[in-house]
Amino acid sequence: MAARRVAAERWRARLVAYVVVLVLVVCAVATLEPWPFSSLRLFSGIRTAEQVQLRLITVDDAGRRDPVSFGDQKLVASAAARQVPTIARLPSGQQQSLVRTLLRVGGKDPDAFRSVVVERTVRRLDPDGGPPAVLDRRDIVTVDLS
Repeated sequence: MAARRVAAERWRARLVAYVVVLVLVVCAVATLEPWPFSSLRLFSGIRTAEQVQLRLITVDDAGRRDPVSFGDQKLVASAAARQVPTIARLPSGQQQSLVRTLLRVGGKDPDAFRSVVVERTVRRLDPDGGPPAVLDRRDIVTVDLS
């Protein structure tokens, strides 16, 4: 009797596993997204389709613009990137000091540039995973380094 019950439980467990795998395969092949087998549309629907980014851009004497990269060290890069939005709220002297520090963190010589701008870019994300469309790009503040 106990052996039959164990065999029946194994059969049920296999049946459930086969059905789950079959549903996953059907959803993947037919590109269906019913709820527990979805690509999390429930959570990505909460987010907005627009993305706002603030970047530090160097401007040299010829007017060429080059974004500042804060490197691969995640802790340093995230700490430096968090400082960029505060530049516009600072007095002029503190702006220059902070920008010079951020340029050094980014591995650039502050004396090699005429100015630095904080650029605000608004993008609309493509729901199908394509490249985002730039909706707006403008300079928030220009910090003169000369």
